[in-house]
Formats: sequence, structure tokens, C-alpha cells
Amino acid sequence: MNKKIIFKNILIIFFSIFFFILTLEISTRFFFSIIKTDKKYFFYGFNNNINIKVNSFTKLEIYINDSSEIKKSKKEPLFLKQTGIFVFGGSTSKSYCGVIPWPTFLEKKKGIKINNFAKSGKNSDYSFEVLISQLEKQIPESVIWAHKANEFQVAYFGLDRNKDKISFEKLNFQSDLHKLLYYLKAISLTLKKYLVSYYMLDEIVLRIQYKFGKVLVYQNIISDENLEIASLNYKINTLDAIRYSFLSGVKNFYIISLFNEYDLKNYNDLSSLRAQYDKKFEIFFNRRVNEILNEYKNKNVYYINTVNLINKNLISKEILKKKLFCDNDTHHHSTQGHELISDYISSFIK
Repeated sequence: MNKKIIFKNILIIFFSIFFFILTLEISTRFFFSIIKTDKKYFFYGFNNNINIKVNSFTKLEIYINDSSEIKKSKKEPLFLKQTGIFVFGGSTSKSYCGVIPWPTFLEKKKGIKINNFAKSGKNSDYSFEVLISQLEKQIPESVIWAHKANEFQVAYFGLDRNKDKISFEKLNFQSDLHKLLYYLKAISLTLKKYLVSYYMLDEIVLRIQYKFGKVLVYQNIISDENLEIASLNYKINTLDAIRYSFLSGVKNFYIISLFNEYDLKNYNDLSSLRAQYDKKFEIFFNRRVNEILNEYKNKNVYYINTVNLINKNLISKEILKKKLFCDNDTHHHSTQGHELISDYISSFIK
């Protein structure tokens, strides 16, 4: 086979792949624009302010919005009745291991409709995008922001939403393979920002990884600097969420901290690195929350720290003897744990 034929075959393969990707991308943009009746899908990747977040593929809960809205000092209010509560958080605010989650208990206790947008494995980067998307459709009386457990994902994986606002510290890779995979992931994140088809494919892969517990961590030694950066990322997202909520007409914003099993123990009793990082991160987390509260002092921003149930001995010995967490789990509460949390939160909700 001569060189011309080889070169011709390579060109054919290259253009075939190119047209396949192009056709797939155009079809994906067209498909989601039609079924979600939103032309923003056509401009994703061309307009850096447009973001996509997937909550559920089976329910087609896919949010797309223009984040440039948060840069406005004034927002034209939607003349919608303020009703109900929006809840945002991770898997600790959802049904896990077959339990009834605390937002469900809270809804029954308060007699108020609660829309629970919490999503397993997600942090405040994700929730902010869902929040601004939902506030275009409905204005709740209150927003509950129950983020903490997933916030120091940033310390493991690096920054996403606020990477242009915070300088990230050096990662400690476990091996050259992990370093290579991290840089491949960086390429993957770049593709996700420009291609709708790749974004959807990557989200499907991530869900499969979470389902089988195969999510790759690129480092196992986390510096205090990176934990602090994770808390700063949380602060930026929370301040943006508060500001946009109030501009939209929300009355109250509640920041929630959910206790975990490590809170039942002294720091010196913690053997695993994850446990020690959790306790360390809580220090940075509380600093950021105090800064947020100082910025919004007397402006309907409240902090409900369920860790006080432990720190202030508000849980009786009889309750402590009960099973408060799922089997072999340190963060996901049992039904009894969720009910205890809802009782505490309910006493603060107006």
C-alpha cells in the first residue's frame, strides 16, 4: 500500500470521526432544546455564562441557565407568590439506605410544601446552578442550604465553578498514574464546558461510578491550605446563593450543618485520615459561616448547626443508644437520625 492511499485512509477516518462528533453534538443540542423548550442549549460552550446541571436523566431534570444574572445589582422581581421551602444539599438530605429523609419529616411537622433538590455526591457548585434555574419558575418563602459533607471534594479534585476566583494549592498525587488521570480529567472538564453531548456522556459515567463506589480520588494527603480553599469555595457559592435568592424575593435563608458520627468522638479518637480531615474542615467551614453571618447580620440569614445536638448535650443517652446512622456509615443518618434532625431544624424555621 503506497503512502497516498495510507494518507487518504487516514483523512477518511479523521473526517468520519469529525462528522460523527459534529452530528452527535448538533443532534444533542437540538434534542434538548426541543424537549426542554430552551434555546440556551444551542449556545452552550459559545457563551461561558451558560451552565448545565443534571439532577436526573430518568426524570429529565436537567437545568440550564445564564449565570450572568448574578452579576446584576438589581433583578426584575417575578410576581409570583412566595410559597414553600427549597432544600439544597447532598445525599445526607435525601433518602439513603431506604430511610425517610429529614426534609420529608420537616414538611409534615411544619405543614409547608418542601421541594427537595438535594443530590447525592454534589456540593454547592451544583446547587447554586439549580437554585438560579428554579428561582425563574417559583419563589419559595425560604431556602435551606444544607451543604458541608461534600464541600471538601474541592480539596480532593480541585476547583470548578470558582477556579478563576481562587488560587488552588498543589495536589499531592498518590502515583504517576493518578497524576496522569488527573490531567486527563482536566481535559475531560474542558470538553464538558464546550460539548453538550460530552457533558451528558460524562454525567452518565459519573453516575455509574457513584453507583458502584468507584469514584477515583487523585490524592490522599490533603493540606490545610486546600481545606481552607474548599471552605472559601463554599463561602463564594453561599454568598451568591443568598444574594440571588433575596434579589428574587426569597424571605429567609437558612444555612444548615448536619452532624456526623465523627462529631460523637474526640479528635484524638479518630483513626482514619478521612475522619481527621472532616474534623479539620469543620473548623474552616465554621469560620466561613461566621463570615457569611457577619456580612448578612440581621438580614434574615440564619445558621442552624445540628452539631450543637452533640456539643451541647441536647441528645439524651437513650437517644444516643439508638441507631442514628445507616449500617457501616459515618455520615448518612438512619430514619431516627433524620427525625432527630428535623425536630431540631423545625424549632428554628419561621
